[in-house]
This record gives sequence, C-alpha cells and structure tokens, in this order.
Amino acid sequence: MYIVIVGTGDIGTPLTEIATKGGDEVVVIERDEGRAKEAATRFDCLVLNADATVRETLVDAGVDRA
Repeated sequence: MYIVIVGTGDIGTPLTEIATKGGDEVVVIERDEGRAKEAATRFDCLVLNADATVRETLVDAGVDRA
C-alpha cells in the first residue's frame, strides 16, 4: 500500500512506524526541518521537508497514488 502521512507528531510518528514496519511504501511530509531529519533517520521512507498545504508538495508526495 502507498501511504502519505502529514506530520511527525503524536499521531504521525506512530503511524509512520506501523506503516514502515508493515512493509508499506510511505511518504512523510513534515514542515519542521528538525523533525523531518529525525524521521528520515529513524524510518525507512521518503521524508519531504515541506508544507502539506501547498498543492505542489502533495503532488511531489504522490497523493494521487495514496
């Protein structure tokens, strides 16, 4: 399954962990640079340091596949 997760807070981080451990293809969008770097190091997934309210970011994340 292809999953796009917005944010790496209290909900996004556990969701990312579950999805990546489950073998799903995951893209995380996180606008905070520090959190984005942490997620990129911690999880086997693509992490975009960008604003999810910008249409181009969603296109780059592949939301049409999700």
